[in-house]
Amino acid sequence: MTGLYVRIERDHRWQSLEIETLTDAELETFTRGQPVEKGWPWAIALAEWIHTHVEGVEEWTVADVVRTSTLAPAASGWQGVRLLVGYIRHHVVAHD
Repeated sequence: MTGLYVRIERDHRWQSLEIETLTDAELETFTRGQPVEKGWPWAIALAEWIHTHVEGVEEWTVADVVRTSTLAPAASGWQGVRLLVGYIRHHVVAHD
């Protein structure tokens, strides 16, 4: 759906999966040990995808997700990734 693929081991083999299809445990495994700044490009790409593909999402809403106190500059970009993946799961995947 998002076109944002990661490599993750599932069912004892490495696979390329879209990030929003990862389980919470797989997402944790993917992000564990990664430098915090490496999460921001992922978070921004997910926010842009939501803005482009989810009807009724205002531009300020996407920017707000990336800039709110929850995701302050000192916070990990991976927190943003987890938040946005959750949003996609709840508002997009659940309605398809």
